[in-house]
Amino acid sequence: MTDTLNTQAAIDAGIALGEPKPLDKEVSAYSVIVPAGATHHTVRTPPAHPDFTDSPLRARGVYRPATVDALIAVINRHHDPAATTIWVHQDSGRVEVVFNDAAPGTPAWRDHRAVLTLTQTPEWKHWLGKDNRLMDQNAFAEHIEDGLGEIVEPTAADMLELAQTFQAHTSATFRSGVRLSDGRVQFQYDEEIETKAGTSGQMQVPSTFTLAISPFLGEEPYRIEARFRHRQSSGKLTLGYKLDRPHVVVDDALKTIRERLSEKFPAVFIGEPGN
Repeated sequence: MTDTLNTQAAIDAGIALGEPKPLDKEVSAYSVIVPAGATHHTVRTPPAHPDFTDSPLRARGVYRPATVDALIAVINRHHDPAATTIWVHQDSGRVEVVFNDAAPGTPAWRDHRAVLTLTQTPEWKHWLGKDNRLMDQNAFAEHIEDGLGEIVEPTAADMLELAQTFQAHTSATFRSGVRLSDGRVQFQYDEEIETKAGTSGQMQVPSTFTLAISPFLGEEPYRIEARFRHRQSSGKLTLGYKLDRPHVVVDDALKTIRERLSEKFPAVFIGEPGN
């Protein structure tokens, strides 16, 4: 029994002296003697966890700038001509940049990105929100007053006067609307006023008016025409407007953004990048 114990003690001591022998420094592979049988194994140490390194092993994550100018600044900071691709989605108003995209014969992680979701301006939302919708006189007048800053033709002062005229005659009964030779529409109305005899009158409104608005935050404004609309029913007048092809303005704004990016960076595409 004593000889057996001594023999095992000698084996254990030999194993304890057998430090791991490096085999390949690049992949951290070692040759070791494993106790409980003293068998030989080749083991690899796991790569360092990024939380315990001085800096991340590679860049990754998503930036979310608010405007095209801010996006360009982010691209300039991280742009690698060999690896950066830029994607403009024509329908969603989304621009996505992949800083570590794959190239032919060169796989890549594609997880270092910048995403710009183009934000509609408050002015665009204001006018698009009531596009092709009829309102009563007071609501229409308030809507015009709230958007005076974007009206360029007729003058804002003329449109304000028109809005105030509609507000002043909300109780009138409207009889007809006639288009004049200059394109304006003339309404005839009757109105009962307390302490006074009933009165009749007329008011004229333009057939169209022109706005200057930008669809996206930080971009240049576009001129867009709005066609005046009205309807008379049982003496009541409802009013509204129809914007002239607002989707064309959005398409052109996206095209302009794409051209701006193409002037600065080589790999700009229409569509969406791979996941």
